[in-house]
Amino acid sequence: MMRKYISLLLALAMLFTCFTAGFGASAASADNEQRFVITGSEEYVEYQKNFTGNETIPAEIVLDSKNASAQGTGVSVEADGVALTKTGDSLTWTFSVPQDGWYEPTLTYCTMSGNGNDIEMKFLLDGAVPYPEIETNIFPRIWKNLVEEFQVDNDGNQYSPEQVEAFDWQTMAFIDDEGFGVDNLKLFLTAGTHTIKLTLNGELLKVGKLVLGQPTGYITYEDYAKQFEKKNYDGDIIIYEGEKADYKSQKMFIPLSSRNEAVVYPSDPHRTKMNYVGGSNWNDIGGTITWELEVPEDAFYQLDLHFRQNVLQESNSYRTLLVDGEIPFAEAKEVAFPYKSGWQYMSLTDENGEAMPIYLTAGKHTISLRVTLGKLSSFAYGLRQITDRLGKIYRKIVRITGESPDANRDYEIFTAVPELEDELTDISQQLEELALESERIAGAKGGTSAQTLRKANITINQMLKVKYEAHQRLSAYYDNYSSLSSWLYEMQSMVLDVDSIALASVGSDVKYRNVNFFEDLWFGIRRLFSTFINDYQHKKQNDNTLTLWSNWGRDQITILENLIANDFTPKTGIKVDLKITAASLIHAGLSNTGPDLSINEGSANVINYAMRGIVEDISGYENFDKLLERFPNNAVVPYQYRGGVYALPNTETFAMMFIRTDIFEELGLEVPTTWEECINCAKVIALNNMDVGVAADAYTFMVQNDVPIYADDLMSTNLMSTGAVDAVRKWTDFYTKYNFPKTFDFFNRFRTGLMPMGITAYTTYSTIKAAAPEINGRWEMYEIPGTVREDGTVNNTVIGAGTGAMILKWSELKDEAWQFIDWWTSEDIQYRFGVNCEAVLGVSGRYASANLEAVYKFGWDEQNLNSLKGQLTHIDHMPEVPGSYYLSRSMQQVYWNVVNMGEDVEDMLNKWIPEADDEIRRKTEEYIKD
Repeated sequence: MMRKYISLLLALAMLFTCFTAGFGASAASADNEQRFVITGSEEYVEYQKNFTGNETIPAEIVLDSKNASAQGTGVSVEADGVALTKTGDSLTWTFSVPQDGWYEPTLTYCTMSGNGNDIEMKFLLDGAVPYPEIETNIFPRIWKNLVEEFQVDNDGNQYSPEQVEAFDWQTMAFIDDEGFGVDNLKLFLTAGTHTIKLTLNGELLKVGKLVLGQPTGYITYEDYAKQFEKKNYDGDIIIYEGEKADYKSQKMFIPLSSRNEAVVYPSDPHRTKMNYVGGSNWNDIGGTITWELEVPEDAFYQLDLHFRQNVLQESNSYRTLLVDGEIPFAEAKEVAFPYKSGWQYMSLTDENGEAMPIYLTAGKHTISLRVTLGKLSSFAYGLRQITDRLGKIYRKIVRITGESPDANRDYEIFTAVPELEDELTDISQQLEELALESERIAGAKGGTSAQTLRKANITINQMLKVKYEAHQRLSAYYDNYSSLSSWLYEMQSMVLDVDSIALASVGSDVKYRNVNFFEDLWFGIRRLFSTFINDYQHKKQNDNTLTLWSNWGRDQITILENLIANDFTPKTGIKVDLKITAASLIHAGLSNTGPDLSINEGSANVINYAMRGIVEDISGYENFDKLLERFPNNAVVPYQYRGGVYALPNTETFAMMFIRTDIFEELGLEVPTTWEECINCAKVIALNNMDVGVAADAYTFMVQNDVPIYADDLMSTNLMSTGAVDAVRKWTDFYTKYNFPKTFDFFNRFRTGLMPMGITAYTTYSTIKAAAPEINGRWEMYEIPGTVREDGTVNNTVIGAGTGAMILKWSELKDEAWQFIDWWTSEDIQYRFGVNCEAVLGVSGRYASANLEAVYKFGWDEQNLNSLKGQLTHIDHMPEVPGSYYLSRSMQQVYWNVVNMGEDVEDMLNKWIPEADDEIRRKTEEYIKD
């Protein structure tokens, strides 16, 4: 019955929703038009239906934090509020409601210094969650540029300033963080006594008050304009540069540079100029950018924007417009920015093209743009529900047929899954309704979006039509499911770039920065020639300039240059010439062009260079032992050689276990802590035709059983010992005895639920977080399983690896280079570097720092942070020895012969490991003359 009701609602939405092509949106309510919008989940829709009461309440209810009952070890009462500093700290208010009615909650809070993540709070009304959207609430911080004027490098290129937090009080309504509801969330309270409990679930903040107020009503622009004297501004245009936005709700909303167009201001064909804000990072629901304005007189002002939206081809990117923190009129809730390949100018108008100037009094004001799904909210919600159901159905079918079913077999899947026919029939109907809705939104029939939906529908109808052949359509079904999931992710990415906003006289030409064809052509010609004549090779500015090599990309290098210019050089007086290169240091040394130091070098390279005598032993440098406390246990082991240490770690990677908690719950499984438990889970998962992925190696099992990988003198391996044979057998058993996949695409299989458990690099966390938002809250990261010791404890040690920073032997500035390494590996700089990488590249660009405290401060939620801390206390490292490259080759031969050819583990170790031992001994004797 519920599905039929939702289908009816979607049909009504299709009848009354229209496409907005202008910079504006239709009124929320007009006498001659109604547009139904799904305001959230089915539960919230039902919640709104089940209660009737006065929209107008007698007075707002103000709940002061100091009058709440506080619980938790991190609670402290301060002069201006109550601070909650530990997860689980809570405030509970008991209050009286004078009459039945709808109330809109808002929270006044001030963030406190923490890890820089948004604040997460849990909400309970009378001890229960009234509906899903309000259960977990996200409250953002406020960020701003560290400096007002952009700094420049030695070539005159501007670079983005660091983002710092502004610890200001702010008031936020409770909203649907997924964006499927465009209005603030409401509560229906009956007359009498109630309780509200807010519990801190991440980060820390100071609470001022919780207000239960009159639900926000939005008047039409027509009614808004009638409130003010009809006086239009008639002065010169006032322009505010987008890149100089004053406040942002996320630290990744940094100033950006577009170097290829003359129309963006400022522009320079030869040098980088910061000239817009936005980009791919400004796309998540609720993300807000604010500009401070100052206007000369009380009047109506025409609001113009110079923007670019070149991503969503068949749709608009939406923003909510706020003036002084408030939505001024209904049309401002859903401001539409249409697609075009280049930059566009637009004024604030309604969907009929009529101007909607805003009224401002003389003095200071703020203009904010907040990401919203706008008119796509109900459509996106329907598509999300469809993809969730398609994914669950796929997993149910795969449990019966496997991923590659036999085409000649009748699995009778409609009998095995009794609800399958009803589910597919209902989904088919909704897919067609969504296809019609997408055509209405796009304003044309047969668009790519509608075709994608109908293609999925064709497959489902074929499955329903010939049921005994339905399993033959499973591959097409999965492809369609993947396409819809990807499309949903892209749809929710409301990308927008803003070059500038302007206040102008009403009716003036919106194109306030005209660049004609010839000017643009001349700019392009100069831009082309600049690539030939610019000198990208820096000369040392003086004898006190360090030359630093790194093989990172341009974005990371730019961030490091900024940190050096703003922090290292001012503190030490030492200049740094930073070069991007992957050239051989041996060749560089022979040609006398080598650097003073190099960072991001793999441990094998460090030891190879150390063997050849071109790297400095840093073990005797000042505070060396103190610096080692920054890193995980034995983190310098891979950089040790013959009693010396030749690098300090700057990155650290290792494996962790990823679990689809929703599927584990479906299967009744507990998260494994030992390998035996892992195998037991894998058996249940395999019975349901799903897989477990293990990207581990024999060395993990060796260290968990306290079996050394090399002999004590490091002249040979220990891989033919009894303990090593057992470890290698345990490793290969995963693929021979338990049939784990040898190769797999973990991200995609984990995302779809076909691989609900896997052990892989912990940096996969960033990829899943950034590229699979549809499974947020359905997965966690845990420590890897371990081996049970004789005393009953579990050893879950993992092998770590990374890169290091080293000083070259020929450097004449070794002390200065050591100062740089000390600075570079410090907590503050590693954290700032990592944060700025995320600001530019998003969560997927999270830096795998080797500094423990810096890693802990990155944006982890509590569960994953605790798992990360736990694993980092159980980490070991393999020594690097001359000729160790041969060991990996030999182990590959052992692996493939055992797994593919069915050979015996011990026989293969006895065959291949002596070759590795011979090479290690030969290389050691070649480079060690004593």
